[in-house]
Amino acid sequence: MFSDEYVSLFPENWYSTVDPIVELIDKNGALEFSFKVDDDELIESYKLKNYDGLPNEEILGYCFPSVKYTHLRFGYISISPEFRNKGISSYIMTKIILTVISEYPQKNFLIDLKNTSSEITNPLKLYSSLLIKENGKWQYRFFSIRTRSLDIEKLTYHLYKKKKQLESHFNRDK
Repeated sequence: MFSDEYVSLFPENWYSTVDPIVELIDKNGALEFSFKVDDDELIESYKLKNYDGLPNEEILGYCFPSVKYTHLRFGYISISPEFRNKGISSYIMTKIILTVISEYPQKNFLIDLKNTSSEITNPLKLYSSLLIKENGKWQYRFFSIRTRSLDIEKLTYHLYKKKKQLESHFNRDK
């Protein structure tokens, strides 16, 4: 299950009765995220959308011609200024990527994010531990079926570290 004491997720279609992850992957949907600490909403905007159905040449010049994959894109991410640089975005991003690749072990995924923040000196380094490739202003990573076990292991450890960072910041001993 995706939700925990910090994060909740919702399908873009709030009236959907389908599991949000299923809506994202199988129905070409989108997800919106909520991050709360003691009932305070800390995220202004955070979204992940399925871009399957677009021809490869329309997707930033990515091309994995011999491999079928599902393309997911993180949309505009906005966090209240007083809560930036606390690991919130990395925590959510790691959690959703880990959830998706764990629940769909027989699918390849291309996951990307366009980072256009003018407040960051080098925005392409912001999520470089998760999305390790660059293409223009885009960061991306291809999660292959072949390396799934290793990806899950690394992301599980990364999520553990990020959660400890959040607990430390918000003085939680969970």
